[in-house]
Amino acid sequence: MRRKDREMDEKFALSLIDQADYGVLSFCKENKSYSRPLYFARNNRTLYFHSATQGEKVKLLSEGMDVELVFVGDIRVPKLYKKEEVKERMEKEGPRLLLNKVFTTEFSSTMARGKIRLVNAAKEKKEALRKISQGFTPDMMEFFDEAVEMSLDKVLIYAVELYEIRGKRKKFDEKGEEMKWGRME
Repeated sequence: MRRKDREMDEKFALSLIDQADYGVLSFCKENKSYSRPLYFARNNRTLYFHSATQGEKVKLLSEGMDVELVFVGDIRVPKLYKKEEVKERMEKEGPRLLLNKVFTTEFSSTMARGKIRLVNAAKEKKEALRKISQGFTPDMMEFFDEAVEMSLDKVLIYAVELYEIRGKRKKFDEKGEEMKWGRME
């Protein structure tokens, strides 16, 4: 990571995975790169996603394959100063202020690497589907057991066993100072 001053701890990186609407799974096969946006459910350092039993993704993914994942949190332009304040501050701080605090973004992201595995055990497959379903339909979980029995053989579940997780963030505090080195408040 080039900007070590923006690196966050693993707890932050994992929490971003939990909050993200989706992540992007990337991998190479036969000297060609592939990326797929997917919804992931997490259990500790294992990520689960579901798939149809056929298709390009199923043909391309293989047991033990190394994959990379990217999750992006909120991105926004900070509104630190009004126009008049920018003019005043530029007189004192110079034009660098424009790059550092006006024409910039706040963001958070997680980058991870892991090995992929097809989940075959019915118990793990059901638990993965439960976690995935809780992400989409938490208010309908009383019907989960009945639904999973009808779909268990119609869906594949993949697990990604993470071996590297890195979080990064750029965020300003209420005084307009960037919060560095994992500072949370």
